[in-house]
Amino acid sequence: MLEALLVLNVLKPKYVQRMSRTGVIFCLVYIMIISACLIMAYSTTDYKGNFVFLQLPLALQLAMLDTFGLYPLLKDISWIGAYFLIGIPTALLLYFLGALIDRCPCCPIKLEYKKYDYFEK
Repeated sequence: MLEALLVLNVLKPKYVQRMSRTGVIFCLVYIMIISACLIMAYSTTDYKGNFVFLQLPLALQLAMLDTFGLYPLLKDISWIGAYFLIGIPTALLLYFLGALIDRCPCCPIKLEYKKYDYFEK
């Protein structure tokens, strides 16, 4: 099946190599933190605990928006809207930070990966 996709030029290995593994790992960790906080928020009956766990993954970004005076723009928005407006750009920023770490030759933090060639027999 994989060989047929390669022959039909549907699956191109060069695009797989361009993805930043560190950026993907950063995004996955952030998404797991968001998921854990949402599960904890909706598993409790305490309204204060619910609010704290909903706000926790976005707290630093909300503090930054408050510093720049942009927090009043978000006062009438729902939590779903806040996660879309703040969470998605944060995930993209984390991906590009990981891509920068991967491509920077002088960066002391390098994640070593064992290279596999999935497309070779």
